[in-house]
Amino acid sequence: MIVSNTKMFHLLLKMNRTKTVLLKKMKPIIADGLVQQDNNVFLNYFYSANPHVEREHFFNDTAYENFINGFHIDDYCKRNHLENALLFADKFIEIWNNQVGKKTLEIVISQTEYGYHFSAHSFRKKEIFININDIEKFDEAVLIIRYCTIRRKRMK
Repeated sequence: MIVSNTKMFHLLLKMNRTKTVLLKKMKPIIADGLVQQDNNVFLNYFYSANPHVEREHFFNDTAYENFINGFHIDDYCKRNHLENALLFADKFIEIWNNQVGKKTLEIVISQTEYGYHFSAHSFRKKEIFININDIEKFDEAVLIIRYCTIRRKRMK
């Protein structure tokens, strides 16, 4: 499921898609894969760089995952921030599918003053990060991607 507010929808309509590959600076983030710790899934690139950040500092697992897995796209590229955020989301879904499997994933891409912020977490029904019914209340453009792996049986 993909949900956006009107601001994001208009930005997506105006976007000239020119890139088809993830930027070199962003590849190590994906290449390090994911690590599962307790009930959480993290980008190993950020998780291993932040051993001082502990679960006890957050009010729930969703907030913890979003903090560790969140970063500003504009820290890794100079232009085409939204396009690069979408390319990163695509790669993130790919590694999630390969390494995590059946857990539902939620990705949030939101506009900031300088570019876009990416965050991701395991979707938990009792820990709502952003209520999709309130998405139009945000001043900035917001896109939510909720992804659930569907394992298909091979036909003989």
